[in-house]
Amino acid sequence: MSYIRLLKNDYIDSKDSKKISIIIEIIAFVSIGFFILFGQFGHQFGFPLDDAWIHQTYARNLAENGRWSYTGESVSGGSTSPLWTMILSLGHLLKIGIPWTFILSAFIYILVVYFSTQIIIEIKPIQKKWTLLLAAFVIIFDWHLLWAAASGMETIIFILGVVILIYLLLQESPVWLFVGILNGVLVWIRPDGLTLLGPSMFILLLGFLQQKWSWKQFVKFVVPFLFLFTLFMVFNFSISGELFPTTFYAKQAEYQSLLKSPLSSRILNEFIQIVTGSGILLLPGFIYVLFQGIKKFDWKMLSIILWILGYIIIYSLRLPVTYQHGRYMMPVIVPFLLVGITGIFSIFEKINKEKIRKLIATGWMGTIVIITFVFYFLGLQIYRSDVIIINKLLVDPAKWIQLNLSESEIIATHDIGAIGYFTKNPIVDLAGLINPEIIPIINDETELVTYMKSKNVAYYFGFADWYKYSDRWGPIIKEYSEKYQGKIEKIVIIQLKDY
Repeated sequence: MSYIRLLKNDYIDSKDSKKISIIIEIIAFVSIGFFILFGQFGHQFGFPLDDAWIHQTYARNLAENGRWSYTGESVSGGSTSPLWTMILSLGHLLKIGIPWTFILSAFIYILVVYFSTQIIIEIKPIQKKWTLLLAAFVIIFDWHLLWAAASGMETIIFILGVVILIYLLLQESPVWLFVGILNGVLVWIRPDGLTLLGPSMFILLLGFLQQKWSWKQFVKFVVPFLFLFTLFMVFNFSISGELFPTTFYAKQAEYQSLLKSPLSSRILNEFIQIVTGSGILLLPGFIYVLFQGIKKFDWKMLSIILWILGYIIIYSLRLPVTYQHGRYMMPVIVPFLLVGITGIFSIFEKINKEKIRKLIATGWMGTIVIITFVFYFLGLQIYRSDVIIINKLLVDPAKWIQLNLSESEIIATHDIGAIGYFTKNPIVDLAGLINPEIIPIINDETELVTYMKSKNVAYYFGFADWYKYSDRWGPIIKEYSEKYQGKIEKIVIIQLKDY
């Protein structure tokens, strides 16, 4: 009853703030719990993309034998996120690897919601309870964020790092030691974390020039970051001979053909991923904050907005992919929503006539709530469908291989996740993640066949249409098919012969 009375009062006071936070976190807990359980209900537990199984394989091997290996005893740099893999390995040490991943991800998601609401208050002090709850609602039920939290990928912890960094930077006097440490940690989560140096350095240097901070703050920021970043590069070099994970190079090589399309269309395609859902109605607020930031030279807000736009442009220039619901753009979606929400509230306040303001605000925010809910339930169906398709097309064949083929036979595949986790066969990775020597020939089918012969590959496991002439490689000994998004997807296991 105390919570009902709390919401009947219009304005927030210091006594109510904790109760409101508890309400928000309870709603977030229910939201992510229902999302995961619905997505997993009625079929075997799994993930909505094969890459999540790559993390599980590295984590399990690290827990069991203490080596950074994927198959066998040789080390490899195929994990995009070393820190995420290390955290997942704790679950495998406790023999609860898969449940640990979902529990951990759900907890991280709830932390994202918490820091997001704190940022909303920090950007624009909110006095009305329903306004804060409405803002939190948009974050809590955003389907991109929920999909990321339930994906088993490092995306959700990267989002948390981004949100915490924004929260720290928005403080009147940021603790630059923490900012430096977090910048370094973000690189360990994803190489993309380097982009967060932009807003951090921008705010630090401007404050330094304005004599708000001394060289001591600069040292406190730079030293921990350089230490963690150097450690990251040493780690990668020790296992792969490269300064970054091999995925950093392999993905760019594989999708190089996409760079042939006009830059404007690439940027538009990436941006569409961000505004799909309630984001389209928050776009005016985002634009408003951008122009207000320029007008008032609000360099903290500008640094965040410039990072969002810069992140989109960087991916458009280097890796303009939009598959898996634009998962590479998901780290900027929460910051985009936060800026958009505060901008929309500011626009409403500019309307002088109260009746008109209430009418427009009620209609606009009501529409946002409806769209958010609609996409939440669409996201549930999408997530469930993604998990099922991965289970049927990649997990089930991997289990068949484990039962029916000799463990000594070498298998070539483009999707190493499930097969690496469920079998003990040696793997040749045609995507170049654990076989970086493939990267230079990744798009040359003739060279790939020659390479497979040199490695004595016995079977090819993968999508039937991934390679133009794979139907000539040998007889299909097992086939799986499933309808996905209106198209029949087919996985084949081919016994290789002379080609």
